[in-house]
Amino acid sequence: AKKKGKAKITAKQGSAKVFYCTIVVKKKKNSITNPSFNVPVTTATPSPQDIAIANNALAANVAVQKQKLASGQILFTITNNNSTAIPKVKISALLSDANGAPVDTYEFYTYDLEPGASFYDMYELSSNCALIDANLSTVSVSVTQDKSYRTYNTPMVTVNGQRNADGDIVLTNVNSSGYKSYIVGTVFFRDAAGNVVAVKEIYESIEVGATTFSTIYGPTYRYETPDHKSYDDVPYVTADWKFRSYYYQ
Repeated sequence: AKKKGKAKITAKQGSAKVFYCTIVVKKKKNSITNPSFNVPVTTATPSPQDIAIANNALAANVAVQKQKLASGQILFTITNNNSTAIPKVKISALLSDANGAPVDTYEFYTYDLEPGASFYDMYELSSNCALIDANLSTVSVSVTQDKSYRTYNTPMVTVNGQRNADGDIVLTNVNSSGYKSYIVGTVFFRDAAGNVVAVKEIYESIEVGATTFSTIYGPTYRYETPDHKSYDDVPYVTADWKFRSYYYQ
């Protein structure tokens, strides 16, 4: 130090870390004031490359099963086989015919998939369903660490239902939590052997402390065959459903 005063020093490490310290020199007779350094403690941030590698490893352990149902729908079952939850999963599908020729593309997302948990989605565009061979169709999985604004409160929400005379499923939804909640899920229609023959989506919003009723209409065929017309009812014996509920923070 040559004289009293202040100096601010900036140090950079790569592009992710910046450190600052201020040196103060005070005038004192017959003495020299040693500068004191106040270096902040920082937490290393993974590089984009590190994040991409981690995400690829997570994506490799996400299993996607494709199944063509009696209804003509293509049912996707996505299972997280990682030991950690995944904030956001994107599924991209190339739907092909029996010759391997492309018929259509399809993309969908799921969020906050817990370890060992499964999510379901379905493709049901009637004009294409007859052409698609699920076994020759391919999928790719990508994972991102997007921040989720959802908080799940599934134990605080109940969904019960029963079949009516028209073959529809009437659901009773009860929200016992303190938040307006959103219910998402899937109804599985099964034959006498327990095989899934058709699926339907559940989506319902429900106010705090409220009870709502919703109808999941019976399944129909997606295309015409010699045995049935398009949109004829698909016969089923039992139905069950899986759901999650959440609210926005």
